[in-house]
Amino acid sequence: MNEIEPIEDLSMKNRLDDLHGSVEKIRKAVDTALKIDPEKLPSLKEKIDLDLFLVYAVNSMFWIHSKLHGVNPVDLGVKVQLNRIREYMVKVEQAQKRQTIRPKLDKSAAARFVKHGLNFRDKRKIDLDVTQNKKIRFDDDN
Repeated sequence: MNEIEPIEDLSMKNRLDDLHGSVEKIRKAVDTALKIDPEKLPSLKEKIDLDLFLVYAVNSMFWIHSKLHGVNPVDLGVKVQLNRIREYMVKVEQAQKRQTIRPKLDKSAAARFVKHGLNFRDKRKIDLDVTQNKKIRFDDDN
């Protein structure tokens, strides 16, 4: 059993080192994001992205903190908050895609289509009125 313990200890040490490295990366990213003044960001999308990042990072850190202290984060509602933030991230991404993919309306071309479409329908209606009243008679000889 002594042979297994050093391997388990090494595995646990590697896991803890990975955890520590991940927490440090998150901490540095959050520190960098907190230095940014949201009022100086040029677009609304960048402000929204910054807010979503900070909220998600803080909730993720709270999740990690809870797990490390043996508290189930699901009981605290952290998972619900993280899912809600993910939903907002998807909504923001969809809104951005709609802005870039959405075709622009050429008003003058649309006006021409409507104008000519209405004239065509009026002419066709007149033609149909004339042809609808005609009766076709067949002779018994044919």
